[in-house]
Amino acid sequence: MAFKDELGIEPPIIKVQLKCVEGAIGAPAVQALYGNVEVGEYGLFITLGDFTKQAMDFAKTKTNLRLMDGQEFVNIILKNYEKLDSKYKAIIPLKNVYIPTQIENDLKSHDAHVWGIP
Repeated sequence: MAFKDELGIEPPIIKVQLKCVEGAIGAPAVQALYGNVEVGEYGLFITLGDFTKQAMDFAKTKTNLRLMDGQEFVNIILKNYEKLDSKYKAIIPLKNVYIPTQIENDLKSHDAHVWGIP
């Protein structure tokens, strides 16, 4: 469970389930999590894989249930990586990699500035 405060009494209360399994997570697993979500609480199901259509259809009918697949989870980590505490960065050590791209010919004057060419 995730809470806004250290004591776990201030809303919102978020019940989280994480799965790393082969294949897609089906509706029964999502329904099992949702069965433990009380009124005023939220459910979040995260998997490194995917969800079946039935699982996604079930979640669409619940305003307090959110599914997050592996692609979305990785995107959130990458987007917020610089904000992570150093202990988490040590677990997931990433480095920025810059890949130059070719600039079109009609931007010659801009090319010189971008590449530092006098």
